[in-house]
Amino acid sequence: MRSRIIRTINGVVTDERIGSKAVGMMHAAKAGAGLQSGAMDLARRYGRASTGTRIADLHGAPVVSAVRAFFGGGAEAAGGGGQAVGGIVLTAIKVSPLLIVGGLILTSAIIDTFGDDGDDTPARNDLEDLPEA
Repeated sequence: MRSRIIRTINGVVTDERIGSKAVGMMHAAKAGAGLQSGAMDLARRYGRASTGTRIADLHGAPVVSAVRAFFGGGAEAAGGGGQAVGGIVLTAIKVSPLLIVGGLILTSAIIDTFGDDGDDTPARNDLEDLPEA
């Protein structure tokens, strides 16, 4: 197990590893927002609305609607999932880095708590160690 660095700040006991994990989650949130923004920008530049009009030629609220519908597979009238599905896809793009980093942090916490015996095999065959009957 790794040693813990514990400090007292204003009478409150803190663990520095918790702080670094919180910072990691914050960076993952920023990365997710950046991924979502980048994906929307690409759709705005190169995508087409269900009417066939380039999204780059649209202005105002129709841009947001067209981008959401683009990620939803097209308008519902055209057989796609529409804005509702597009909103879900954009949210998944935004949240995926948080889920990945959160999973890594959880895995790290489990290994810290229960230890790692160093055995890389998925399952040990302990039948050889059993006494014969």
